[in-house]
Amino acid sequence: MNRSDAAAQKLSVPALVLYAGHDAFVTPDAVEPFFDRIASTDKEKYLFPDSYHLLLHDDDHDIVLEHIKAWISQQLSP
Repeated sequence: MNRSDAAAQKLSVPALVLYAGHDAFVTPDAVEPFFDRIASTDKEKYLFPDSYHLLLHDDDHDIVLEHIKAWISQQLSP
């Protein structure tokens, strides 16, 4: 966590950032500047405002998976 900002500046591949509004470990306020520092121009973020830290184990897990599936499909499209 302490080096995430430096790592973000080195991230030049397509990036998908999914985050939760009720995350007790990583607050949305911390994700926003991290996302802004990602060097890639091909980046997307999505906030799940009613979810918690473990998005794939949360009530919104089906929606999370749909976002991941759509993003991957978009990345694979010519």
